[in-house]
Amino acid sequence: MVGPVLVLSRLVFEKTEIRASGLLPVGHGHQVYWEESGNPGGIPAVYLHGRPGGTLGTGSYRSKFDPSRFRIIGLDQRGCGRSLPHVTAPGYDLSQNTTAHLIGDLERLRDHLAAERWLVNGVSWVESRMGAGTVVRITVPAWQP
Repeated sequence: MVGPVLVLSRLVFEKTEIRASGLLPVGHGHQVYWEESGNPGGIPAVYLHGRPGGTLGTGSYRSKFDPSRFRIIGLDQRGCGRSLPHVTAPGYDLSQNTTAHLIGDLERLRDHLAAERWLVNGVSWVESRMGAGTVVRITVPAWQP
C-alpha cells in the first residue's frame, strides 16, 4: 500500500506507475498524449500542466493525488510534450490552440476514458487560461446537452 509522505509541510504520495497511455486524435491533425495511473475504479482526476510548451515531464504531478482514491489522468496539451504536432513544427497553426480547443480536447478524452465526470486540476498557464477552473465551470455546462 502506498502511503503519504510529509514533505515541506505538503502532503505528497509516492508516484505510481503509468497503467495506460496513448495518443488521442482530437481533430485538425492534432493528437493529444494522455496517461493514466492510480486506482482504475477511483475518482477520475485530470491534471493539466502549466505554461505554453510545458509537459507532463517525469510525472511528478502523480504524487499530488492519493493513488488509492483517484484515477489519475495526465494530458499533454496541444502542441506540447508528447502531443502531436509540436508547436515548434513548421507551419504550426496557433489558431487551432485555444481555450475552446482545450475544453473540446478534454471532453474527447473524458469520453474516450468513459469518465462520466472528473476533477480538473491545473497549474500556472492553465490557471490563467482557464481562470483556475472558472472558465471550465462556466463554459463546459453550456456545451452539455
